[in-house]
Amino acid sequence: TGQYSGTKKHGQGHWVHPDGDNFEGTFEENKLVGWGVYVTGRRGKKYVGQWADGKMNGWGVYFFNPQE
Repeated sequence: TGQYSGTKKHGQGHWVHPDGDNFEGTFEENKLVGWGVYVTGRRGKKYVGQWADGKMNGWGVYFFNPQE
């Protein structure tokens, strides 16, 4: 859900993958950019921070599941 430019995610939004992963933050041409939160559904890992070109980039905190 969120903002689109044509058929591409562009702007603020929330994406959920069928496997449980999800991202809430900013998209640009379907890529994760700016500030956002990505949660890995099955493993419980979470990254809160900056993104560029669809990759973790800049300041952020990566939370790991302590049971791993």
